[in-house]
Amino acid sequence: MPDLKIQEATLLFKKIHSNPKSYDLKVNEDGITGRDEKISFRLYRYGERVAFEVTIDGLTFTNTTGEWNNAMIMLGNIIKKIDKEQENFKIEQAIDKLRKYLSEEN
Repeated sequence: MPDLKIQEATLLFKKIHSNPKSYDLKVNEDGITGRDEKISFRLYRYGERVAFEVTIDGLTFTNTTGEWNNAMIMLGNIIKKIDKEQENFKIEQAIDKLRKYLSEEN
């Protein structure tokens, strides 16, 4: 795998962090993955370190030089926040449907 320069990795992470909902973020046993229409990425642990891996046009680039532990924590927290927002939205929709149902005449 070719190396991903730290400057490029940092810029990509900032882009992901600034608009996380556009990257279909997921937490799994391997770490955190995400993708949009052009790239996919994953942050994963190997030993004591974390790697940032980016795939574009079928080529995978990796950066292990940065300290990606904090990035994993940050994205993990963002995923939890997005999941909670989605859950709250579903609850609001259900309450609205219930109110509508209750307001209907039998």
